[in-house]
Amino acid sequence: MLAQMTRPGALAAVVSKIVPEGPDARLLRLELPEGTAFEWRPGQFVEVELPGAEIPSRTFSIANPPQDSGAVEILFERKGGLAERLFDLRGGETLQVRGPLGKWAYRDEDRRAVLLASGTGIAPLRSMVSYVLEKGLPNRLDLFYADRTPGRLLFRREFEAAAERGLGLHLSVLGAEGLWEPGQWWDGRKGPLSAAWVRAELGDLGDAAFYMCGGGRQIDALRAGLEAAGASSDAFRVEKWGDY
Repeated sequence: MLAQMTRPGALAAVVSKIVPEGPDARLLRLELPEGTAFEWRPGQFVEVELPGAEIPSRTFSIANPPQDSGAVEILFERKGGLAERLFDLRGGETLQVRGPLGKWAYRDEDRRAVLLASGTGIAPLRSMVSYVLEKGLPNRLDLFYADRTPGRLLFRREFEAAAERGLGLHLSVLGAEGLWEPGQWWDGRKGPLSAAWVRAELGDLGDAAFYMCGGGRQIDALRAGLEAAGASSDAFRVEKWGDY
């Protein structure tokens, strides 16, 4: 066990499952103490601490839906700092978790919801997709997701299964390494997230709410493009990360 003492306000969570996601990302499942009242909304995040690490704590979006009670899942890349240490865990370790944190969250509303992310910004949107489908909400849900290569499209099989249940799935890649043939869920599109892509797929954007997660510069540019394409200025629910 790595954590001998728990900070005030934190929970001792045990690493119960580690799932490789692509060549350089991991999904960590953290089991919370039995009987813990830990409720969150899709989109919120937690602070995770690993005692002894050079940078001992960092925030991570919760990647699983609230219906999956008793545990939280976090997604991270091997990019140094705490993530580097987490990448080398083998299971059974105890980490400290504080949360849920943040005000950005999915809203149960009647309007069409359009989710947009690239890279590990997909983590909270995975929570949202699962939440909406499991709850059986009636509104239309579309996911636009771009990553560097097909092998880096995280949770691709999960999203393909969700598309069978009604999710509008729109995928794009930035490069061609390990390219698979275009098929039902990927039409061969290459390029970053863009307002033009969203408009081409959906047409009228005036009745939609947009949930966007990612680097600040990318999100600002995407929002400006969507507003110019007809999206309402009050329709954006945005979570900006640092540009690193």
